[in-house]
Amino acid sequence: MKKNLVLFALILSFNSSFGQKIHFSDTSNVWQMMELVDYPGSWNKWVNHTTHYSGDTIVNGKKYINISPYYIREDTIAKLIYIMRGLSYHFTDTTEFVLYNYNLVAGDTIYPYFGGAPDKVWVVSVTNTLINGLSYKVWKYEYQFGTTTYNYTVIEGIGCNIGLYFPIDFPSLVDLIACFQNNGSISPLSSPVSAYRYYNSYSYFSFDNSSSCDLAVNPVAINQQNSKLYPNPISESSKIQLPYSIASGTLTITNTLGQDITQIPFRNKQELLIGHLIKSPGIYFYRVTDNSNGELFSGKFVY
Repeated sequence: MKKNLVLFALILSFNSSFGQKIHFSDTSNVWQMMELVDYPGSWNKWVNHTTHYSGDTIVNGKKYINISPYYIREDTIAKLIYIMRGLSYHFTDTTEFVLYNYNLVAGDTIYPYFGGAPDKVWVVSVTNTLINGLSYKVWKYEYQFGTTTYNYTVIEGIGCNIGLYFPIDFPSLVDLIACFQNNGSISPLSSPVSAYRYYNSYSYFSFDNSSSCDLAVNPVAINQQNSKLYPNPISESSKIQLPYSIASGTLTITNTLGQDITQIPFRNKQELLIGHLIKSPGIYFYRVTDNSNGELFSGKFVY
């Protein structure tokens, strides 16, 4: 009898130390992000920053944790993770939305955004990876932006590989998960998340949470053929300088809600005048597509 009790205690100890599943809302989680940011003069640079738990609050009788700039609530029974803009950042909205739904299967469609693009996202496949010997689901999603289809991946317990709040918070530039820690430990995936391409032309990246945690070496190869926009803030003379002449391309300008302001086809151009295309003050994003090879160039500007 005593031997059985000892064995049972050892099993409980083993399960609690090794078999505890990681949850997105664990307050010990730390995400090391690699963000591609705009700098003055229309050039881009990778910078590292961390995202982590920074407190909690009660709203409408529900407990949320703050993972800046949003509030998160996880229902482990229903397998749903909710996001609320709340009183953080510059928002005052306490309506919650589903950020991650662990019940989705291939073919399911979601309509995720707070009021902009993409207006819908669909599940392409659901696979599995192992973390510390436990199985975690991996969802591959696709969405359409303009006339092009893009993809991203969500890992159960870790989040979206191109930004924790994507596509709820639709970013203008790349924000990659480079390294994930839970309780101070870095746990590799048994199989890397398949490489993806973000909507601009900068990166192909496969996340395995092992080699990607070596932040001394940048794991993302940056396409050096960048476009340039000047002057910025824009004026009547502002133009986009492309790295080569595009035989057949499309210029698309969107606002901060992801709505297309204008979409203009062009031929045999290496410079594109855009100052005359914007009439209202604000922040905008441009995408130039080379229709011949699918190459994309993007950036942000102010009017």
